[in-house]
Amino acid sequence: MKCECGGKFEPYKENVDGISMDCLKCNNCGKILYTSEQMKDFMSMKTLVKKTTTKRKIIILGHSYAITLPKSLEKIGLTAGQRVSMRMTGRKTLEVKFGEEVEASKAEEVVK
Repeated sequence: MKCECGGKFEPYKENVDGISMDCLKCNNCGKILYTSEQMKDFMSMKTLVKKTTTKRKIIILGHSYAITLPKSLEKIGLTAGQRVSMRMTGRKTLEVKFGEEVEASKAEEVVK
């Protein structure tokens, strides 16, 4: 797809309201374009983020710390028994990836 500036729109990941979403970006002027499907995905993710933004207690499970996750995360593909990868992103923040994200990054250590 061509942009009005003459450039070409290419797939791009954009962070909107803290949500990573697919979009199209012009390789010439940098204009961002969203398809109707991408906007539908964004709106459903925004709703899910609101529903799953909660405070949770850290619990002890055997010799480990654990937290529970809302069952509503099934809507984005989270399932029991699934492998996840986890890494520290700051002094008091963790990032947890699952699904294709984990499979695509074989170089990262998978925490059991």
